Amino acid sequence: AGINRISYGVQSFQPAELKLLGRIHTAEEVKTAVELSREAGFANLNLDLICGLPGQNIATWKDTLQQALALQPEHISLYALSVEEGTILYKWVHSGEIPEPDDDLAADMYIMAEETLKASEFHHYEISNWAAVRNGKVLECRHNLQYWVNEPYFGFGAGAHGCMAGYRYSNIADIQKYMNQIKQAERMQFPFSAANDSRIAIDALTEMNETMMLGLRLTEEGVSRQRFHERFGKQMEDVYKSPIEKLIGQGLLCLDDQKGILRLTDRGRLLGNRVFMEFV
Repeated sequence: AGINRISYGVQSFQPAELKLLGRIHTAEEVKTAVELSREAGFANLNLDLICGLPGQNIATWKDTLQQALALQPEHISLYALSVEEGTILYKWVHSGEIPEPDDDLAADMYIMAEETLKASEFHHYEISNWAAVRNGKVLECRHNLQYWVNEPYFGFGAGAHGCMAGYRYSNIADIQKYMNQIKQAERMQFPFSAANDSRIAIDALTEMNETMMLGLRLTEEGVSRQRFHERFGKQMEDVYKSPIEKLIGQGLLCLDDQKGILRLTDRGRLLGNRVFMEFV
């Protein structure tokens, strides 16, 4: 079917951190999974990692990065911990059983990851994503790039999300219920299916806002003035004059007039959510 990339939710190589996250795998099982993937012929692997965990420190984070690199993945995704309501971690934090994540420490870990991955010849092309450079080729994730330039993508399978034909939709997460709906219900017009759990119409303003928010995640490409105008028939600076001027003044955004590209500064990457809030 043309699928050539596997992404593993490793998160950490430290037993205590995996336990905190409620993960049932071990570091050894990660290594075994990677080996089996290689034996099966997959030459494009991504490893997901999380920094900023309660109790995590620079030493354990450095070890996790080194163990990840030792597996020679083609791609690494790195996310700062987000404590989501409804999770056991949320309950522990708000009951005082474990401390809240330290944002400053997470920022230090992020900077360490930038330096470590750069030294290992990984290209930082999106806030949370690094691609290995092999034989002069940057192995960026083409699938995820579709999200960041806010183009349509099709989600199929239980719990999948898609965005097509002016709608964002999600599928039923329960696998058995998903299968039952697909088997028993009538077919629906593409891209919808009987297994959809939600559908949200996307208006023109929402599409523009999301194009800005997602595009700014790209560290070098950013948001192109020309492509924005071609897509929406409006000038980016006219629609977002106030937030752009404000964020440039705060040193979070920079505008390359020669290339016509708006992108995050180094400081802006550390404070990305503050930037994105201006376009929601």
